[in-house]
Amino acid sequence: MITLAELERRLNNICQVGTISEVYTTQRSKDHDNYALFAKVDVMGRTTDFFPIMTQMGEFKKHYVPPYVGEQVMVMCPFGNANVGYITRGVFSHDKEPIEHSVKDRETEYIEYKDGTKIEVSLFDGKIKIDTPMDIEVNSAKDVSIKCVNATVEATTVKVDSPSIDLGLGGTGVVTQESICPIMGIPHLFGSMNTRSAK
Repeated sequence: MITLAELERRLNNICQVGTISEVYTTQRSKDHDNYALFAKVDVMGRTTDFFPIMTQMGEFKKHYVPPYVGEQVMVMCPFGNANVGYITRGVFSHDKEPIEHSVKDRETEYIEYKDGTKIEVSLFDGKIKIDTPMDIEVNSAKDVSIKCVNATVEATTVKVDSPSIDLGLGGTGVVTQESICPIMGIPHLFGSMNTRSAK
């Protein structure tokens, strides 16, 4: 028969908040591209064993976010057994509040990384913003399509490496004012002033 003291202890162990003290990553034997994540958590002066970290993982999507020592998490132990548990992430500590609260924040999703990269999707402003100090690289084995009303590109240098550039979606070729007329021997007077290419 379970005593009241034992029942209380088990209930207290079902769900507790603590901080990660150690992270362990092991490579699965069946899938060399799949890694299992485990961590130890300090909970009220007690350090747990290595428990698996819950994450978004399935056939449709794999979402990996590296855990770090000091991260505040929640430990769930089924039936109050402290020897078996799972780690759930996303508990905000008081010194690491996500954002400043405002009316806009109720309709805005924020993602911020430790290097300063920020991604913001705002239904309040109707904008998607990406602010990063890093390089951005997009690779696709298929077509990439961008459709918009107006596009503005500000850059020190723009380089396009392509064997064929079509500015008219199947239209005729472009003659610029840098092109020499084979008959007159002078630059075309009615060539495009907005299109330039390297010599």
